[in-house]
Amino acid sequence: MASPTTALLNEHGLKRRALARLRGELAPGCRLTLEGDAWTLIRRSGRGEHHADVEGLIASLEGGAAGDWAGAEPPREVVAAVTAGMVARARDRSA
Repeated sequence: MASPTTALLNEHGLKRRALARLRGELAPGCRLTLEGDAWTLIRRSGRGEHHADVEGLIASLEGGAAGDWAGAEPPREVVAAVTAGMVARARDRSA
């Protein structure tokens, strides 16, 4: 079963936007891909990780090797900003 965050990203078609935001905050030498629901992170060390859920990816980035995440905000906040933007746009449309 998908986490609430993954379900929200899926429901509103926001996975690609989240992918772009997360990629923009990775350290040079790290790669992040998304195929279907599977997130693949290649760390600077070359070690690959596969995550079926964005929550697993976030936890890995937050607890991973120092230097793999270069963002000013934690990964969880980066993804939250993507979903918050969607909620704000929906609120504006209904007003």
